[in-house]
Amino acid sequence: VFYVLKYGIEAMLRGGGGAIVNTSSTAGLTAQDNISPYTFTKAGVVGLTRSAAVEYAARNIRVNAVAPTVVMTPLVENFIQGAPDPAAMRERMESFNPKPGIPTPDDVAGVVLFLASDDAAWITGHTVPIDGGYVAR
Repeated sequence: VFYVLKYGIEAMLRGGGGAIVNTSSTAGLTAQDNISPYTFTKAGVVGLTRSAAVEYAARNIRVNAVAPTVVMTPLVENFIQGAPDPAAMRERMESFNPKPGIPTPDDVAGVVLFLASDDAAWITGHTVPIDGGYVAR
């Protein structure tokens, strides 16, 4: 994330500005058992996003982040299928967030597209949870 910001911002400064959307995780906004290294790296993305947003806002560069919960990717589907009881694992994962189910990559992409669009022209320095209410608890 640091290097993408470093070199992306250099290019955007030459081009007159732009929008960057980093990827964090709900783990970067909350505490969870047994994933401390993952949590602190994702929290670092949140802090870096805020700092870069403040540093470059006056130069027409917006920096935001998304913080998805578990997303139904092929990796997650394989994890579910490899569990001793795949049906129980799927049910557990689908009830993890207040909103039942698991978001798809398209759900995340929609938020990223919004944050990168001109419709989000006044949004910078924020991390948007894509979590069906998990972080609101």
